[in-house]
Amino acid sequence: EVAMKVWPILKDSGTPVLAKFDAISAELQRGKGVGDTWAKMLMVSVDIAFPDLGLLNEKCEVGDGAVGGLERLLPGHRIDNRKAALETVTAAANARPKTQDSAAYFWSMLPKVEQWATWEYKQLPLVLRQMRTPIHGLSAVTVQVQLCEWRQFMGYLTKRGLRGCDGPGSPAAAAIVTPAADLADDESSRDSLPLVRSQGPRTNEPGHHLKRLRRPTAGREAAEAGHDSATQAELHARGAAEAGHDSA
Repeated sequence: EVAMKVWPILKDSGTPVLAKFDAISAELQRGKGVGDTWAKMLMVSVDIAFPDLGLLNEKCEVGDGAVGGLERLLPGHRIDNRKAALETVTAAANARPKTQDSAAYFWSMLPKVEQWATWEYKQLPLVLRQMRTPIHGLSAVTVQVQLCEWRQFMGYLTKRGLRGCDGPGSPAAAAIVTPAADLADDESSRDSLPLVRSQGPRTNEPGHHLKRLRRPTAGREAAEAGHDSATQAELHARGAAEAGHDSA
């Protein structure tokens, strides 16, 4: 119901962008159970799906979830003006990078990830539209979303006990994020990049190089083989126990 009301506003070419933003936001909040936070999230989704409209160019609010990432990327700076800080980070990401810096690593990796995603989600046209990021053309909205995703990833690491983290933006959080330029020269860091397990393309198909993003070592392969064996043994034991339970 909400979507049917929002769609005509979205496609109305005669309404100025700011007025369109306000109208869509108001319509979203009239939906049952949709408050201010949900409306903001949905507005971001609409903007990502229809970037040419520029709905958030003037009204990109930087929430608390992005602050930790901004502090990490702007060390020594007070984040008094969140929007200005976001614009600074976005401009830095879009700047022509030096050969060895983290921005260069990002822009070399992004097309590979998008190529893999294009294969994986080839049946979803709206997803495919997002896999065409212009080189050095990140929007502030996209950067903000990724900063929030980084914050959630930090929280995931903490909950899993994989690495210590006192919270996004803290010294501990900063310490566990190694710049990509350092990864290029640090063999031990490169070996610690996460393994991506995928049901996607095989070795002769696009994106196969993304299935394993860390260098295999004999020790790690042995550990993973042991883990897989232990998992299989656990499944066999569980199956036997369930069979016994059913018999009883």
